[in-house]
Amino acid sequence: MRVWIFVYLVSLGSCTGVYKAKKVAEYISLADTNFVIKDTHNISTTFSYSGCGGFYIENNGAGVLIDPYFSNIGPMIFVKSKELSTDSSSIEAYFSKIDTSNIRFLLTGHTHIDHVGDYPFIYNRYISSNVKLVGNKTLHFLMSGLKNYPKGDSVIYDKTGNWIYSMDSLIRVMPIESEHAPHFLGMKVAPVAPLKKPVNKFPVKSKNFPEGVNHNFVIDFLKKDGAVLTRVFSSAAAAAKFPVGMPNKDVLKDHPVDVLLLCGASYQYAKRYPEHVVSMVLPKFILVSHWENFFQPWEELRNKPKVVPFTNMKKLIRKLEESDSSPLFVLPNVGTSIEVHH
Repeated sequence: MRVWIFVYLVSLGSCTGVYKAKKVAEYISLADTNFVIKDTHNISTTFSYSGCGGFYIENNGAGVLIDPYFSNIGPMIFVKSKELSTDSSSIEAYFSKIDTSNIRFLLTGHTHIDHVGDYPFIYNRYISSNVKLVGNKTLHFLMSGLKNYPKGDSVIYDKTGNWIYSMDSLIRVMPIESEHAPHFLGMKVAPVAPLKKPVNKFPVKSKNFPEGVNHNFVIDFLKKDGAVLTRVFSSAAAAAKFPVGMPNKDVLKDHPVDVLLLCGASYQYAKRYPEHVVSMVLPKFILVSHWENFFQPWEELRNKPKVVPFTNMKKLIRKLEESDSSPLFVLPNVGTSIEVHH
């Protein structure tokens, strides 16, 4: 009986996604958009949203790629049994707008299939040997199943609380250990326990992508003299109860956060999220990620946005509007770019 109730609720949630998207339509960015923040210093940072918390962020010719994923494997009730089929056309459409030679980092929040399932195609096609891969050890074990996966200094995992610099020192990132809020009714329905050894072949089913250690990231774009040009704090991959996953106060004192990447999915299961995150970070601008129904095909979401099932996005928006700093924020649709001038 419980199984059928779950199936019914999942189906109901998936069907109402379009209606829910209409309720928050005024906050969704459906096309490439520019935002100018007060007290601008003529600094421009571009955020290209790939969905599921994934972004390509570029500033002054240097870029960071976070959790790029496109090959949605819905409907939700069949996720565990269905094999992933790479949506190469959507990936190619997205990367056609990016100068991939500018990528300095590939960052991974955690290792569920909706964050790293497309890595083999993307890694082989778009990631050069100069790109540093930063994530958890489970990512390292998964990627070990690829024939051309490097084993050298470009692979960095479980190095939380330390600055990691790009080879040209134009970007630095600090991974911060975080956690993943429950998915449904306070429960996690995706695998959690990290891998303990390398795999022989990169998997294709959701059940073979355990969560592993979660990471948030402080991302600094730097001037040639090492001073911070732009600071981004990414909690885009998963919501976590406050203050888990937050940078320490000394880091925040060093330079303010210009842009916050904030996960929308499952936020209701993370205590004091997102209002306390916003109050502590005090960002100038917020991009809400992982808000869309990532069980739907990428191109369909581009044409008709849908909200992730079982998430009251209207309430999340109200929390942001009522926060102390009341920063500008937007929900980018998949495939759109947001250029922030600050």
